[in-house]
Amino acid sequence: MFRAVVALILMAVSLPLWADAGAPGFRLEYSRSGAQQCPSDTALQDAVTARLGYSPWSTGGARTLVVVVERGAEGFAGSVTLLDADRVTLGRRELTSRQATCDGLADALALAMAIAIDPLRAMTSEIQPPPPEPPPQLVAPPEPPAVFFDWLPSGSPTPPPETPPPPEPPPTPPPAPASTPSAVTTPPAPTLPPLRVRWPVRSVPSWRLGYFVGTGARLALWAAPAPAPGAWLFAGVMVESFSLAVEVRLDVPTFSVVDTGTVSVQHALVQGAGCWHPGVLMGCVTLGGGGAQAAGHGLDRAARVVLPVMTAGVRAGVNAPLTRLMAVQFTVDAVAVPLGIRLRDSVSGQTLWSTPPLGLVVGAAVVLRRP
Repeated sequence: MFRAVVALILMAVSLPLWADAGAPGFRLEYSRSGAQQCPSDTALQDAVTARLGYSPWSTGGARTLVVVVERGAEGFAGSVTLLDADRVTLGRRELTSRQATCDGLADALALAMAIAIDPLRAMTSEIQPPPPEPPPQLVAPPEPPAVFFDWLPSGSPTPPPETPPPPEPPPTPPPAPASTPSAVTTPPAPTLPPLRVRWPVRSVPSWRLGYFVGTGARLALWAAPAPAPGAWLFAGVMVESFSLAVEVRLDVPTFSVVDTGTVSVQHALVQGAGCWHPGVLMGCVTLGGGGAQAAGHGLDRAARVVLPVMTAGVRAGVNAPLTRLMAVQFTVDAVAVPLGIRLRDSVSGQTLWSTPPLGLVVGAAVVLRRP
């Protein structure tokens, strides 16, 4: 029963892989790497022939079975590869054994080779046991000769010698039982090592999508009348080593003293950042826009206005991981301002302050991510 179950399982696994390997006429290429105690190629061919009931081997066979056996740290490993006449791989099976000897792997290799050559024959045939030896003939040992002694008084006539009785015939051995055809006993199924079947699978690139959010603080230099600290919020997605994020920045108002009063500027920006992350480093390109609220204080005809602003820049930074899901990020942005603001005195027309064409922004944030 066990052998039938094993045969059915191997048939389900093997038929798709060896469907084109049923015809006789096979050649064997066999190599042993560090496993010289394993059977030779001739012994392996004989084991396959015994399983199939016929010899499938031919020096001019169209198909080739390539069998490789190696000795590893934990036991033995072997593989069976079927090649067609053009040496194109039709199928492959790998087997491993953790036994101290090569016997288990050799039985599994012979079974895999037989299935590769002739699946139906390999699953239905049995290895015929050798004929039992005839029982030894029982021969009775010969009995010792009888010896007779007779004491006679002195001077008595000597009686004629008695004729010894004839020896008893040796006992006739019991008749042998009528010979009946002995039932052929099926040898126990070999203990097979665990089979690891590797199907040829075409590699498909895997895209791992992750998410992250972060918050921190930034300090804008040369983008306002004075260094402007502000809050920084962002969220985005990451695919492999690339990320795309949306960021929001809100600066506190900064002031600059002019001739007769002061002016203040406050920025609120939204920008996108596309980044590349080689390890813990990062490099980004940013593009954004928003508004700048400008106001005059202590000036004639002082007013408060909101003007549009556009920025573009590059970023360099470092992501220092704290845990698997948390990191600290430090960044430096070089920002160009193609669309800035200019504040003028409405009476004299004098420029009181204007956005510099280039600025620098440094920041630090805590990032939560889900890989």
